Amino acid sequence: VLRGYKPDGTKDYETEVEYWMPFKDNSIGFHDAGWQAKFGGKWYKEHGSHGCVNLPPDKAKELHEVLEVGDVVVVHK
Repeated sequence: VLRGYKPDGTKDYETEVEYWMPFKDNSIGFHDAGWQAKFGGKWYKEHGSHGCVNLPPDKAKELHEVLEVGDVVVVHK
């Protein structure tokens, strides 16, 4: 379960995911996002995440199977 909190410490969101692959302080990472209607293009501008990289469940599973602790992740704007 991924949880986010507001600056005052109150809960902002709680989302259950099957695949969680953190790459920034265990707070930002790749995860499955089966609730998204689509992926890619400009969809994320209105339906994005709280900072994570949302993936289709099948792609999250594939990535989870090949990533290893210590792998380098580079994020571009």
